Amino acid sequence: MYLFKAILISCSMLLTGASFADLDKAIKLTEQGKIKEGRLELEKISNHAKNGNPKAQYEFGVMWIMNYWTSKDDIKAIEWWLRSAEQNYPDAQFILGFAYTVGRGVDIDFNKAREWTQKAINNKDSGREIISAAMNALDYIDEQELRSEMIKRELEPKEIPKTIKYIRFEQSIG
Repeated sequence: MYLFKAILISCSMLLTGASFADLDKAIKLTEQGKIKEGRLELEKISNHAKNGNPKAQYEFGVMWIMNYWTSKDDIKAIEWWLRSAEQNYPDAQFILGFAYTVGRGVDIDFNKAREWTQKAINNKDSGREIISAAMNALDYIDEQELRSEMIKRELEPKEIPKTIKYIRFEQSIG
């Protein structure tokens, strides 16, 4: 859970700089004691999300998963991110890939993780930061899938890093 939260927070800072603009504003207003103004910003996000704005849908998903003025609900977060990702919003595509990698709000599915992560990489609206993060995520997905397979085969944990290095070397030579 902490890994997912750390990745999500990192994404908010790393990815398209504006992706959290409204949510950031709402949080800052609330921290300044301007509760009414903060709530108005959150209502704007909610209304824009319900009207189909992909950025607002992404932020609304963040509100659900991070428990910002909503009850915590991973499944609702995924539903909103899926709506956003289907409209080609790169941040949502990236975070869906990660959710499928770690099984947050969805079952672990490495194929879907790769699919959404690759969509984020191929998205013409993705900036350098999201492309770089997504490329690293593909390596992470491969590693997690391999670890999962090795655990199923009951390999000793100390053997996993050696085997991962061997398979990566084997893949690199062809």
